[in-house]
Amino acid sequence: MGLRDILSSRLPGGDSGAGDGYALVLESTPYANTERPGVIVKDEIRHNDLWYLNMGWRPHELKLEVHLPGEQPYETKGRFRVPARFCHGSSVSLPTGVQLPVKRTGAGADEIKVEWGSFAKTREEKKDVKRQAARAHNDALVEGLERNQPEAQARMRESNTAALPSWVAAVKAGKMKRKEFDQSVATLLRLRQIEPEAVEAARAELDAAGH
Repeated sequence: MGLRDILSSRLPGGDSGAGDGYALVLESTPYANTERPGVIVKDEIRHNDLWYLNMGWRPHELKLEVHLPGEQPYETKGRFRVPARFCHGSSVSLPTGVQLPVKRTGAGADEIKVEWGSFAKTREEKKDVKRQAARAHNDALVEGLERNQPEAQARMRESNTAALPSWVAAVKAGKMKRKEFDQSVATLLRLRQIEPEAVEAARAELDAAGH
C-alpha cells in the first residue's frame, strides 16, 4: 500500500485489477509500526503530535467486507496505511461503517488496494466520515455507561421518560421550540436515557397538534 504500489499501478501491466469495487470497514485498529527497521515511532500512536495535526499516515489493521465486480462479497483483514485526516476521535481510528473505494491488485483475497485519492472527495462525503466517527464514539460511550453504571442509566431513563409529558406541554404552550425538543430527545435516545416508545408517542402527539 506504499509508494511502490502506487508506482507499479502506473506501469504497463503493473496493476492486475479487473475493475473498481468498494469495501466496508468492519473493524479498524491502529497499531505502533515498530516492525520496520530503522524507523523510530512512539508506542502509543495517539501521542504522535504530527498525527494530531492530521498530517501523514497512520498504520492500521483493517477488517473489510470487500465487494468487487464479478465476485461474491467476502471478508478480509490486513494492514493498511490510512491518511491521518480520515482518523477522527480519541481512538485515532478509521470509523467503522465507511465505504472505501478499492481495486484488486492480484489473485489473492487480500490483494486489494484502497484508492485513498478517490475517498471522501466531496464536502458531503467528508461530513459523512465525521458523522460515522461521532456515531462510533457515541456507541462506545453508551456501552461504557451501560456496562459500568447500569443502575444510573436505568434511573436516567425513568426520570427522563417521566418528564416527557411536561416537555410536550411546554412545546404546545410555546415555552419550548420543537427543534429544541427534537434535539434534546435525540441526544437522550443516543445515550439510551429515555424510552424510545415514549418518544415516538410524544412526537406523534406534537405532529398531530401541528407543532
